[in-house]
Order: sequence, then C-alpha cells, then structure tokens
Amino acid sequence: MNEIKAKRAKILIEADKDTELQQALIAKCKNELEGLLYWVENFVWIHEPRGKKQKIPMTFQGRNIDNKYEFEYQKQCFKEIYEAIENGTDLRIEKSRDSGWSWMVITTFTYGFLFKGWSCLVGSRKEQEVDKIGDLSKLIPKARYILERLPEWMLPEGFDLKQNMGYMNIYNPITGASITGESNNANFGTGQRKKAVLFDEYAKWLFTDQSAWISAGATTPCRIALSTPLYKTNNFYKLKKTPIKNVAVHYSENPCRNPKNEIGKKWYENERKRYSEAAWAQEYEISYEGTQHDSVYFEEIQLMKLESRIAPQVVFQRNLPLVIAMDFGMGALTSMGVYQLLGWNEEVRLISMYENSNKKIQYYIDWIKSEERPWNIDENGVYLTSEEHWKSIVIIPDPNQAPNREMQTGKSLEQVLRNAGFTVKLYPIGRLEGISEAKKVFKKLWINSELDDAVEHLSGYHYEYNEKLGEYKDEPVHDIHSHFCDQYKYLCAYLKDTKQIKNENENEVEDPEWEDEQTMKW
Repeated sequence: MNEIKAKRAKILIEADKDTELQQALIAKCKNELEGLLYWVENFVWIHEPRGKKQKIPMTFQGRNIDNKYEFEYQKQCFKEIYEAIENGTDLRIEKSRDSGWSWMVITTFTYGFLFKGWSCLVGSRKEQEVDKIGDLSKLIPKARYILERLPEWMLPEGFDLKQNMGYMNIYNPITGASITGESNNANFGTGQRKKAVLFDEYAKWLFTDQSAWISAGATTPCRIALSTPLYKTNNFYKLKKTPIKNVAVHYSENPCRNPKNEIGKKWYENERKRYSEAAWAQEYEISYEGTQHDSVYFEEIQLMKLESRIAPQVVFQRNLPLVIAMDFGMGALTSMGVYQLLGWNEEVRLISMYENSNKKIQYYIDWIKSEERPWNIDENGVYLTSEEHWKSIVIIPDPNQAPNREMQTGKSLEQVLRNAGFTVKLYPIGRLEGISEAKKVFKKLWINSELDDAVEHLSGYHYEYNEKLGEYKDEPVHDIHSHFCDQYKYLCAYLKDTKQIKNENENEVEDPEWEDEQTMKW
C-alpha cells in the first residue's frame, strides 16, 4: 500500500506546476476503458471505515507481509460497467455482500462525469440510501468523496466543490454533465435523459421495482440493476431470466476473501461465524432460496414438489366451489388467491392468483367478475351475471380490516363486497395460529404449476434472524411475500370450520368426471 501511495504522490508532485504534464495525464485518463483503469489506479481514493486508515487508494493490487496479490476481477467489473454504458445496453449484477460494486459503479459514473460529459442517475430503495451528507455508505457521497480528493487541475473548468455539489445533485455548469439521485418510485427517472441509471440493491425495491424499471427504460439505454439476492419474487430475480447480460461476482474472487488463501481463510472463518446458514447463503453465496432454518414453509413446499402437487392439471373445474381469499392493501399491494375445494376440503386447489397495488376495491371486484375469468362462463360459453352466480363465490378478506368503515365512503370492505353480490366470510385468526393452520392445509394443497409467483411467495416467507441472540424471531418478516401468505392464512382459518363447509357444499353436484383413479395419479 505504501508503494502505491508513494507512486501517486510522485505523480502529483511532478504535475503540480507542470501544465503540460497535467494535460498529458488528463489525456491519458480520457483514453476509454484503458483511461478509466489508469485514472482509478492513480487518482481515485475511497473510504474504508473498518480499517486503521480510512482513506485508501482504489487499486488493482495489494500486499500483506508475505504475498502480493492482484485484483484482476475488479478490472473485469469496471470493463462490464463501462462497456454497458458506452454500448447502451442494460446490465444485471448479482453479487456477494460487501464486494465493492457500489463504489465501482459510482467511480465509473464519476469518471464519465469528468471526462466524457455523462449525466447519470443513481437510485436506491430509500432517499436516505441515495444521499445523506457526510455518510459515505450512501451513493452520492461516494462521488463527492472521489471528486474532493482529486487534484484541482483535474476538475472541470468552472467547477466549484461547494456550489456544484448539492443534495442529490452534482453538476458541471459548463458541460451540463451531472450525477443526480432519486429514490424508489413508480415513475423513476421520468422526464429525464441519462447516459446510465443505477438501481442499487434493486432486490429490495418493494412494490414499484417493475414499474420503476420500465419507467427508466425511456430515460436511458443503460439500466444497471445491482443487488445481493433476496428471494425470487422481485423484478431483480425475474431479470435473470431475460436476455439482459448478467454478471455474477462471488466473494471468493477477491484474493483477500478466498478461503484457499491464508489471508482469505482467516476472513472466511471469522465472518462465517456471524451468519446463520440461510443468511450466509443469501448474502455471500448468491443464493435465492430460503432454507429450512428461516423459511416458514420450507418442508411443506419440498413435500409438495416431491409429491408433484405443483402441477399443470390444477385448473378451474366448473362443478367445484370457488373461494377467493384476499389481502386488500389500501394504497399498497393487494394479493388474491383463487381456490377450489374438493369434497369437504379434502383437497384445496390454488388455480389462480392476482396482485396489484394502489387500486381501489372496485378494481378487484371488476377483475373477479370479468368475462376473462373462466368461473364466469358456463358450459355453453355464456357469460354468467346472475345474483345466484355471484353469491356462489365466497370471498374471504382480512377479518381484522374488513369490518372497519372507510372514512370517505362510510362503508366497510365487507359491506362493499356483499353489495357486489358475493358471499363474504370472516374468520379471525392470529398470525402464529394462522401459520399453524396453514401448515396443516399444505398437506392437501395443490397449486397450478404456472403460478410461479405463488410458489415463490410461499417459499420466500421467512423469519428474521436476530444476530445478537443467535436465533430467529417468532414472527415472519413483513415484506413483499407477506400479503400473499396472509390471504392464504385467511383461507386456512375458513377451512378450520369443516362442519360449516360441509353444510354449504352438501347440495353441490358430484365431483367432476376427471376425478377418476387415473387422473388422481398426477
């Protein structure tokens, strides 16, 4: 490290009063990817709060007492970022925790701001994660830190470190280049034109992750999705299955963290003790799967897969009762599961699901009643609209929310659903009791294999790990998986009352013909 610092000091001393050398160095920095790497190696400083010396040079090599080691993987990382920006292509980056990717993307954006006239947008799940003056764990403060430690002759003409680096915005008054910030929202980047856009920790952008990604598509040709994994129900994971280029960087590519190296082995042994198996897999092994230790329904999902109860044959059957469980979110996510019951809930079949956000209840009523739903069409293809038909559909909303009147309308969710003609059932149940009942119902649950989101919600429903106590908390984390799992628990509370269900269904026609012995061998 001392050699690197001495080399940098020598360059600055020689260039201090030599304007020709200054221009030559700037020209060398402008030399595309090679120039970026040269600039990083000789002029960029970053902040490392855990070290004895917090200001350290960003470099592609290091040394401990015994060995010199190269960070060649970082050169490849910079290459991927730079080429995506210059070629105008999207890039998805999945990474181990604490791998320095945020610093590398911000460094590349800062390089473009200085030498290429780029205007870039950086975003994260919360405004506080984008910019907080003086907090170098955030995004824009990283760019400020880099710029403040460059020699004055390398900064743009007319650029003032105080006046031109405000909150959520760094700009060049001469060229118009900028690095701006914005937090997660459905219209992310709308009305702007940018060379590149960063979606930092994108897997944690709740509810508007997909709409923000789409919105930014009109803002830039280069969207960079950067994140550690967080289950499979977010747009970050879904992008993995698209043609977008994917880059994965595992912690072992860093020689300081590779357990095969002496220095990396020490880091690995110390760090591994601090995480549960599930947390380590997610944070460092780039795993999107929950494990039996933190996933609420891990064993139940595995048994369903083993018994092939996630199957394409789980589709709407006209002669079976229809039940729709609903977790309605006022101004948030609403999740609905559409189920059919065989016999006296001997089998529970999830045939469809629907989720959306920021919609009023009438929107979901219209979805249920739509001609596009198979349960609203008779055997002759006629659209059913009779009171008798709507009454045959049982709706199970949140039993705590449904009876409450809305201030604006004076009506409760329960009343609105009943006025729409549906049969509404309310069965209060506690969260932990609901999980217990849900585990029982899993034994007879079948899911249509096209409902990937349903399986991922149930798989992703997980307990939070308390690092201080070294154990999991009693209640699951409230996140994007919770709404679907809550509606499932409302259904399971309803299914507890088998005697009531028997009375409701005893006059139904016999089971459909396809329920013969051969079909039951799914």
